[in-house]
Amino acid sequence: MTITSLRRHIGYIGQMHYEKIRKRPDRHADVQRTLDGVSARKEARKKKTEVIPPLFRDEDFVGQSPEKPAPAASSPTTKKTTKQKSLRATPKLVRRKRI
Repeated sequence: MTITSLRRHIGYIGQMHYEKIRKRPDRHADVQRTLDGVSARKEARKKKTEVIPPLFRDEDFVGQSPEKPAPAASSPTTKKTTKQKSLRATPKLVRRKRI
């Protein structure tokens, strides 16, 4: 798939979103930056001399930020039991309240 056809398909998706909810996700800065990164990587592969720019910044990922220090190693003498929350495999059933 070429970058031109990729941009065209994303434009079609944006048009359908605009018709339904009046927002154009294809014009969002993150989408444009990603498409620009894809085209830059393609150009860099053609030239093979340029450094390939990353598609995403480190701060785009949830739970990762450059200013966050790495967790300290736990020593065997100071053990703390922490209960970790896990994602449910099935949705939680909720009853409706009768009015």
